[in-house]
Amino acid sequence: MFHTGTANPRLKMNANEMHEELLKRVADGEISKDDVPKISTISNWITNTSRSFKKTMALRLLEEAELSEK
Repeated sequence: MFHTGTANPRLKMNANEMHEELLKRVADGEISKDDVPKISTISNWITNTSRSFKKTMALRLLEEAELSEK
């Protein structure tokens, strides 16, 4: 769900918002309460995904810069 912010940065969800959204889905019967991770776990997912995305984008920009110099 936090990927909703990829296309539009204003739509990003923080860990608390994502947790609340998951609890709504529990209330709607879409998922089990046992499937809802702790807020700290969600926060770690967001941090790790963001770090990985930034690293990937930085490497891509470096590769593009190297190719344009040739």
